[in-house]
Amino acid sequence: MTAETKNWFVRAWLHVKGWCYKYIGALFMTDGEGGKKDISLSRCAFIAVLGYMFYFWQTWTDVLTLTPEAIAEAILLNLPDESAANGVELLAAAQKVVDNIPKTEPPLLKEAFLALIGIVFGNKLIGLAKQKLNGGNEE
Repeated sequence: MTAETKNWFVRAWLHVKGWCYKYIGALFMTDGEGGKKDISLSRCAFIAVLGYMFYFWQTWTDVLTLTPEAIAEAILLNLPDESAANGVELLAAAQKVVDNIPKTEPPLLKEAFLALIGIVFGNKLIGLAKQKLNGGNEE
């Protein structure tokens, strides 16, 4: 590898690294003392709860379209030919499975999400208000 190519890779890596620190790091880091960046536990918790909500929403929409007939048919199609199971028994078992699937969000998920929104964005608003009241100077 030539020195010119190596320098190009180094510059590209520094550019990607700077972009990641600036935009991805800003999701969970906050300005600390002395210009250093600190990890914000409230932002990390907010991202974790938001990720779980997206995961739950995706699986919840899949559950809404799940029917006992579809489960029983899928099982019947995958059973060997010499199986003694019949469609009525499988439909009853599939109905029990569908009835036991939770159809609401976990308890306090929405409240935890709203509390974390208040913490994360409240701190941002307080910081902006301090900056405006101090005439653009930080304390």
